[in-house]
Amino acid sequence: MQFVVSSKLFSKFRITTYTATAGLGFAICMLIGNATSQDSTGGNLPYIDLNPDVRNYLSLLNDTIGTQEWYAYGTGIDPQQTGGQPDFGWRQDYKIPDVADPNYLKVAGLILSNAGFRPTYYVVLPGSLRKGYGRPLEWTAEPGVDDPVTTGWYASNGDLLVGHGLQHVSFKHLAALASSEPATEQTLAAQFMMWSMGVMVGGTLRTDYYQTALHSSREVGRVFDFAVDCAKCAWFDDDNAITILDWAKNTVLPSVTSDGIGHIYYPGDQGYHLDPNLGEVPYWYPWQDGLMIAGMNRLGSFLVALFPDGQGDIAYLGAALGAKARFMASKLASVITDDGKCPKAIGLNGNISWSPDDEAVGFGAWCYRALRIANANSKADAVFAKLKDNSDYWPWFVEPDGSWNPNLNMGGK
Repeated sequence: MQFVVSSKLFSKFRITTYTATAGLGFAICMLIGNATSQDSTGGNLPYIDLNPDVRNYLSLLNDTIGTQEWYAYGTGIDPQQTGGQPDFGWRQDYKIPDVADPNYLKVAGLILSNAGFRPTYYVVLPGSLRKGYGRPLEWTAEPGVDDPVTTGWYASNGDLLVGHGLQHVSFKHLAALASSEPATEQTLAAQFMMWSMGVMVGGTLRTDYYQTALHSSREVGRVFDFAVDCAKCAWFDDDNAITILDWAKNTVLPSVTSDGIGHIYYPGDQGYHLDPNLGEVPYWYPWQDGLMIAGMNRLGSFLVALFPDGQGDIAYLGAALGAKARFMASKLASVITDDGKCPKAIGLNGNISWSPDDEAVGFGAWCYRALRIANANSKADAVFAKLKDNSDYWPWFVEPDGSWNPNLNMGGK
């Protein structure tokens, strides 16, 4: 059964667009006025691609693409590959200067450029599919990076920029800018981009590939986490918000196993990688479940707060997501060591594959919030103690209520 609403979903958090008199704000308002999002009807192509407009407007920043500074305010050149996900975790509020700071405009521009130059919009055509699901328009083949079918977009300086797959949707710098106060033209631009990313997420979830099964537990965590960011920082079209809720109810919740595993990889499945320490057996990635748990808990709490009387399908869904997240968190906590190390993979035959100690602790950081949700506080504290001095891990140290670990002295939202 699909959700039906008669008014704007998440309307309590809908941003009122203010009037911008010039520059980026004017350009973005024009884009919003001209934008549409729709699925295929009567043979029309189901796509939205506003990135060319953003790229053209931000053309003065082309010389920053690919620089260390540019990557510091967004994601790596290929966020779908290992090592290209530096903005995972919580919002990057602490990286945004105050509006009065002379560095604000530069940082805001770098954030918008990193997000805006990504090919992120979906198109569902048999000739432009990558492993069965829709990919963006105007991507070009790059066999060295991915499958040789529409995989990347070349910037004017020759750099290949790759967009986000659903399990890598991460726009935490963008969400931080979209929520920053007081509002500026750059804030409005970030809100617009968050909305357009919501169009991409909703459209992708409506493809056949995502209707019947999960393909990783990480994609659940990323989509749900993004959904709350988008609802709080910007706005959602109803069709895309409802698509996410339907996916949560009809695909995500039924996929969790009876013993609390979010997703199992079976030999022959897409995404299955033979682990030499396990052999060819079904297995699960605990650290990816950690991300799934955090996203489910956050979306569940958000939906419950929207309907505090607890009545209605959406309120019930929020409660179900929260309960399932707590159940999964207990399972996850049981496989984390007392010193905060998380296995790379666990076979359903009981065998465990371990990475080197430093990587095992890094996987533990992915599980920090889930450990808190499970009340496995000593294990969470062990992870924090080992990584608290490394700012790369700061965005992971978020408590169940959304606040950062107070010992980081970073605040939280």
